[in-house]
Amino acid sequence: MSGINELQKPLVGVLKDTKVMDMLQLMLDRGVGAAVVVADGQAIGIFTERDLMTKVVLARRDPDKTMVSEVMTSPVLRIEQDAEPDAALQIMLDRHIRHLVVMDTAGRTTGMLSIRHLMSHKIGELTQEVGELGTYIREHI
Repeated sequence: MSGINELQKPLVGVLKDTKVMDMLQLMLDRGVGAAVVVADGQAIGIFTERDLMTKVVLARRDPDKTMVSEVMTSPVLRIEQDAEPDAALQIMLDRHIRHLVVMDTAGRTTGMLSIRHLMSHKIGELTQEVGELGTYIREHI
């Protein structure tokens, strides 16, 4: 099994004083469901579609006036880029989250994982394993 490095997607990030509406447009333009909020070169939070629904829409906040730092999820949960995909998936399942920030060995943020990409990877692994078991059974029975 390989690490999560090839599964991570490029990071989409904004400064903490970015308005929610601008963040949403960026997320739409980039085709992502989450983005990292940055201050002083460090990831200080993550803003997700869930944050939009629970902290902006349901709270009846104006996305043109609300800064992402007011409604982001913090602290950021991270995983090292050499971790196994199953470890990342387990963190997401245990913590009930759909995105996980990836960092390198120096602690720098390098990308983002989504549960969708991890599940797709897992399905591919299991499909290959089933195929190999089927081949083994056909050859030995």
